[in-house]
Amino acid sequence: GQENPFNTILSSKFYEVQKYLSVTNHVYSPWIVTVSKRWWDGLSATEQGILMDAAEKARDAEREDTRREASQALAALKERGMQINEVSPEEIQRMREQAQPAIQTVIDAVGQDLFDQVQAEVEKAAP
Repeated sequence: GQENPFNTILSSKFYEVQKYLSVTNHVYSPWIVTVSKRWWDGLSATEQGILMDAAEKARDAEREDTRREASQALAALKERGMQINEVSPEEIQRMREQAQPAIQTVIDAVGQDLFDQVQAEVEKAAP
């Protein structure tokens, strides 16, 4: 078994030795833009607005590109003979229930409020 994005499975030719692929959608690896607070606070409101607008446009373009690339790679994997297992919502829920002890560890470390905030943002970003 292995865990990779569809395009990595395709480019690495894992389909040559791996017959099955389960689509679980359990990982999302965003590209994050960060700057120091000191630097950010040194910018004018206009400069901050320009950078925020650019970051939002880049985010939207990255999401569109990533989803398009994943869809194309998944189709190519099917063409190459991989059997694709689309995991049902019920099975995803069962997996979440089984993962609850690990999730609780995260909640204990970061707090329920921050965890809930992140989960709400994940739901908004979902395709």
